[in-house]
Amino acid sequence: MAACDNPDSMAKGPISKPLFVVGTFADSDWKHVPQRKYIYKGNNFYQVVTQEKSGSYKMQYATELWSPQFTAKGNVMNVGELTPLTFGGYGTDTSVDIDEDGEYVWSLRFEGDGKPLNIM
Repeated sequence: MAACDNPDSMAKGPISKPLFVVGTFADSDWKHVPQRKYIYKGNNFYQVVTQEKSGSYKMQYATELWSPQFTAKGNVMNVGELTPLTFGGYGTDTSVDIDEDGEYVWSLRFEGDGKPLNIM
């Protein structure tokens, strides 16, 4: 889930609508923008690679109408660390600290029926 060069898949994933990483980012401020849209990679796995600035952020992983939406279990994750993923909602944002400016990959894995499994 940490590799940022996984090939895209033309298959249909377990989440029927496009997913985005949305949050307190300077380029989007809780908006669903194209550069933060997940791409299905196959095997119930989605990724998006983004340019990030160092700082503390809050985020969720959601479709444009916020249904479904997901968050890290416990509402905290660390960069590069596999974390359980769960259903999100208002006030259940994931907190993450980014130490360095750079390219980051946000990965989500689900069961075949769309049940959330992991985030990295």
